Amino acid sequence: MLQGFIAILLGLGLMGALAIAMADHLALPLQRLAEAVRNMSAGNFDTRVPAISSGEMRVLEDGFNDMAGHIEEAHRSMQSRIEEATAQLVFQARHDALTGLVNRREFELRLDKALDTVHAGGDEFSVLYIDLDRFKAVNDACGHLAGDELLRQISLLFQGRLREEDTLARLGGDEFGIMLANCSLTKARQVAEDLCALSAEYRFVWQDKIFAIGASIGLAPVTRDVRDVQEIFALSDAACLQAKELGRNQVCELAPATQTDRRRDRGNWASRLASALSEGRLIVEAIPIRALHAGVPGGQIAELSARLNEPGQAPIALSALIDAAERYDMASVFDHHFLETAIRSLARATRQQMGMRCMVPLSRAAIANSKTGDFIASQLEEHGIEGQGLCLMFSEDISTHQTSQLIEFSRRMRELGCQIALTEFGGGVSSFTQLRTLAPSYVRLSLSLTRDIGDGVTSTALLRAILEITAEQDIYSIAEDVDDTPLLEHLRKLGIAYAHGKAVAPREPFDAWFEGAVMRGSRG
Repeated sequence: MLQGFIAILLGLGLMGALAIAMADHLALPLQRLAEAVRNMSAGNFDTRVPAISSGEMRVLEDGFNDMAGHIEEAHRSMQSRIEEATAQLVFQARHDALTGLVNRREFELRLDKALDTVHAGGDEFSVLYIDLDRFKAVNDACGHLAGDELLRQISLLFQGRLREEDTLARLGGDEFGIMLANCSLTKARQVAEDLCALSAEYRFVWQDKIFAIGASIGLAPVTRDVRDVQEIFALSDAACLQAKELGRNQVCELAPATQTDRRRDRGNWASRLASALSEGRLIVEAIPIRALHAGVPGGQIAELSARLNEPGQAPIALSALIDAAERYDMASVFDHHFLETAIRSLARATRQQMGMRCMVPLSRAAIANSKTGDFIASQLEEHGIEGQGLCLMFSEDISTHQTSQLIEFSRRMRELGCQIALTEFGGGVSSFTQLRTLAPSYVRLSLSLTRDIGDGVTSTALLRAILEITAEQDIYSIAEDVDDTPLLEHLRKLGIAYAHGKAVAPREPFDAWFEGAVMRGSRG
């Protein structure tokens, strides 16, 4: 009896030990699998488990490793596609879709970086501003396809004469910019003359027509006296304009001004502006904007622009005026003149219960000066209106370089009832970030997105993406300088909300537009 009991106890002990051993044999592989699953969930897609078990547990280990391998490969493939798409988007944001050259935005960034080096004691450089002389003749005679092909050929022609360290950019339309790095002024002059001669000798052939082209080139040496990128453009653009005025197909040079020159020139500009204002030669213009869909707010809308009529000279356009005004710290003259014109007209329209909106472009100085907001508030109060009809416009360059100032300015303007619009939208990689930080009511699309829309699916795809994102945020899109009806219809079908340009309505003096379109409603 006792021996049987002892045998039973021994048997139970042996079974317990065997059960523990089996539990350990199963528990350890399961623990390894559980740990591997946790690692995979944390994003460690190269996780594997040792395949050292037998039986059903080995099947589980092999199955996990196979599954992990497939997940790792899918993740790697997806990551590669994301990186490729990101690189493509960055490239498109920095380059011109038609020619493949860097665009104006990227050119400005490179100039800014090079100028910082000069200010720090580095090598000076030179900039060429090039305007093709007979591009319009090709466009008018043969159409936009011929004009596009001319731009591509000219781009290749210029590239073939430049060094690898130089930068060639398409600035817009038929205008190009070149940054000649580490280049003496003597050498820069020679390069400019060579390019001028090259463009004069070049012949563009389209079907049965042959065109001589030529180019006017402005040269601006960039020294420590140059304050910023805007001054570089002002100098080189003014030199290019001078080359055109002197007969085209030649090179003109403008050097940076010294502090003494600036004080003298500022006094000259102040006198010219004062005379122009008192004599009514600073003409504020209206660029009518039309809604393209029934579902967007309509009514009479205009963007304000201006020209300066000088005796015996061609009118000076707003872009050149602003360049000069910012160069001599006088931009507030235009800002205040625009704002006074817009708010005075809005007040009159409000009293007559006539709906209108004025889109007013402001300079970078307006954002930097805290008194701009005070001026707008006082003007609205003086005329007894709120700011609902006033939309303040800022370029992407301003919103990129003065973001914190613009955020605060935008907040205050919205408190007054005003709206905000960003211009040149989509031309830089920071555009989508600005939608979140600035919350604009409108974006005026970059010409690089709309002008070359027929060149392929890439620009159209990027434009569609922008329109989808802005629509989700209740932001209205505006296409600028739309000059033909087929393009206007194409942009409408894509979903763009508003447009301006020759296909919509010609620009005209603001007072004439206000009296006709707003007060009498005589324009559609």
